[in-house]
Amino acid sequence: MKFCCSTLQLHICVWLVTCSLQTGLPYQYHFVMLKKNWTEAQGYCQEKYTDLATITNSQDLSSLMNATVVNSSEEAWIGLYNDINSWRWSLSDEYFYGTGEMEYRNWENAEPNNKMGQETCTTMDNVGKWNDLNCENSRSFICFTGTSNSYILFTQAKTWYEAQKYCRTYYKDLASVRNQTENDQIKNMIQGSGVIWIGLFRDSWKWSDGNNVSFHIWNSGQPDNEYGNDENCAVALLNQLGHWNDINCTYALPFFCYIDQSKIKKKQILSVVVQSSQDVSSPAVKATILEKVSRTLMMVHLTENTVTMSQYIPYNFTYVFD
Repeated sequence: MKFCCSTLQLHICVWLVTCSLQTGLPYQYHFVMLKKNWTEAQGYCQEKYTDLATITNSQDLSSLMNATVVNSSEEAWIGLYNDINSWRWSLSDEYFYGTGEMEYRNWENAEPNNKMGQETCTTMDNVGKWNDLNCENSRSFICFTGTSNSYILFTQAKTWYEAQKYCRTYYKDLASVRNQTENDQIKNMIQGSGVIWIGLFRDSWKWSDGNNVSFHIWNSGQPDNEYGNDENCAVALLNQLGHWNDINCTYALPFFCYIDQSKIKKKQILSVVVQSSQDVSSPAVKATILEKVSRTLMMVHLTENTVTMSQYIPYNFTYVFD
């Protein structure tokens, strides 16, 4: 399609000959038959593609399943993992904590254990020990008022997120526990109140490339961290329509990588017919032609372009650009 002509000194007509094609889907999936553990698969995908597969909707899932090799394994790694080391306090002000106080922990033996694969919030019991628990459970809770070592205990049961919202609305935040002294202070306050929410929580499932997890298609009963077996990585079950299961990250399995097509530069090839009494093959004229082509692209709002002259066809005074 001819889209612009210039008549300054040189007569230049620019023709769009062809351009690269892209599908409407942002992710192009590749099934890799090599067997690697999750971390090795992640490194392979980041080196050769973009990353381990991210799945953001049912259309992505269909595209991923279409990339599967016939008679392949029953399961394959995707980029989903459980970030079990992301524990942090609801009150995030770094100036509130002294050296090492953000990292203070007083876990019960064998905790945190991520029972059933869904424990991302923290309780304290009446002996001062901590346990990870599903945030949707309802428990009493303790708020920090915002003044030094001042807490208020609430015995009405709320989920962790409800308790966090309440504390932030009426006080400062859910209680942080910065050291053994504060742990003992809160322990003494909660005698007879059972276990209570404190402000420690962690992230749950994340994509390797940092994308938010807004789409879930777990297989029935998953994730379950079966037998407390550190099942912190996810596979697509190829015989279950690609539904997900959590398993131990050390297993050697094939895997899915993806290429982010939105970050691939599209290439357009332009054919330029030049009419001039000058020598159109001379460096000065070629520079003028290149400048006029760039200006022409800007006129039609193609501003983010790098234009190079790749070929000159002398018999019809045509330049090819890409």
